Amino acid sequence: MSAVPCLLVGDAPELHTGLGRILRDVSTRMMVKEWGRWGHGARLRPSLDIRRCCFSPTAPRGAGVRTLDGWHTDWRWSSIQDWGAEAITTAWKTWWGDTPGILFSFYDPARCFCYLDLPIRGLQRWGYFAVDAHNVHHSFSGPAAEAVRGYDRVLAYTKYGASVLDQVIPVGAVPTKHLPHGIDTSVFKPVDPTGVAAHYLGFKDSGWPTGRRLIGCVTTNQPRKDLGFTFEVMRELLDRGLDLHLWLHIDEQHGEWSVPALYEDYHLEGRLSCTQGLDDRQLAALYSACSATIAPGRGEGFGYPILESQFCETPVVHVDYAGGAEFVWPGDRVKVVSLHAEGPYNLLRPIMDVSHAADILERMIRDRISGKPAFVMPPAAAQCDWATLWPAWETWIEEGL
Repeated sequence: MSAVPCLLVGDAPELHTGLGRILRDVSTRMMVKEWGRWGHGARLRPSLDIRRCCFSPTAPRGAGVRTLDGWHTDWRWSSIQDWGAEAITTAWKTWWGDTPGILFSFYDPARCFCYLDLPIRGLQRWGYFAVDAHNVHHSFSGPAAEAVRGYDRVLAYTKYGASVLDQVIPVGAVPTKHLPHGIDTSVFKPVDPTGVAAHYLGFKDSGWPTGRRLIGCVTTNQPRKDLGFTFEVMRELLDRGLDLHLWLHIDEQHGEWSVPALYEDYHLEGRLSCTQGLDDRQLAALYSACSATIAPGRGEGFGYPILESQFCETPVVHVDYAGGAEFVWPGDRVKVVSLHAEGPYNLLRPIMDVSHAADILERMIRDRISGKPAFVMPPAAAQCDWATLWPAWETWIEEGL
């Protein structure tokens, strides 16, 4: 039996986005023969000719572009006008001609609308859909909904995501399955925090202030990440008399939010250190050095920092909304003050209770100071390592074959 074309579509792994990491992790595991049964030469199931077509604004485009993880047959596109629809068609025709196969996309539904009319005969569309919010009907509409209905197989990240997608797909359809994706637990694990904060956060000469506790926030500078909330919570904790320092790992200081302006407005003089471009092992060391972290997303499909922090045995505060909340203990979820609609899909975004977040963080900090037992991960979070998750992924893929 000849191999079935299988094109994986999403962000390029070298972009270091969450979507790029997911595509990298799933695609490499699909190709490793000792894990899967779909690589070239498989006998028990139809083998898959697995290749990738990825968004990258700067990488050269064309067949055979080698990525940082050594993949040998990638295609690239840089325009977000059609989210790679033209590039996907060209790559498919170049590699496989008119042979039917599988398009497996790793994007939110709105982007995948562009893939409904691809001129590829007999194409099966599989989608791993990020869902981080819903409208007043616990659903969403417009082109994003059309994309979901036009797909042959749909997989959600979380129970929450599946519940929203079930409101979109036709009545009577098979309920949406959900599978989280994994964390590299060989890297994200507790690290001896001795000297870590002083080394990475600018205290090499003076030394880390005695008794000062570190609060972490790993995020991107975009509207959905509420940095204003983060700084307001820090200010309230400082006003309560806690001796704290905020570590902010962020892609850029000037974007949707101005980090220098937040620093000035909330009077965090000498209490803020920003990092950029750290590798995973450096991040794990800093997570381990924190007493707690803040995940400021106003709705997460998954939320890498939520899992990374907890695998380093550092508790995390996150809003009680959308998929990210499933990976946090109920007592560590911040109350929602109100929800209001935003954007072209009228998705509801939460306003978070600052004082409640400060209460949770103060409890976490005092638990660390008093030497209470080590942090225990919620069961939903503890399963999110690839060694645990991959067999379920194998099953879902095989069901489609």
